[in-house]
Amino acid sequence: MVPLLAGDNWGNDVSVQGFEKGPDTDANANFNGVSPAYFATLGVPVLAGREFGSGDVTGGGKVRW
Repeated sequence: MVPLLAGDNWGNDVSVQGFEKGPDTDANANFNGVSPAYFATLGVPVLAGREFGSGDVTGGGKVRW
């Protein structure tokens, strides 16, 4: 969603039940949307775990590797 090295980001504030944010609390979580074979496309080796796949969607099955 946000191009690499764009100097930009995308995120939302998060909240945790029972935790009260103070004035100095950074509750923003930054993230990016990627497609299957993201690391392979960039030529980045996956050292642990696995590459993103087409089944990695909201409501998809548990990740097993």
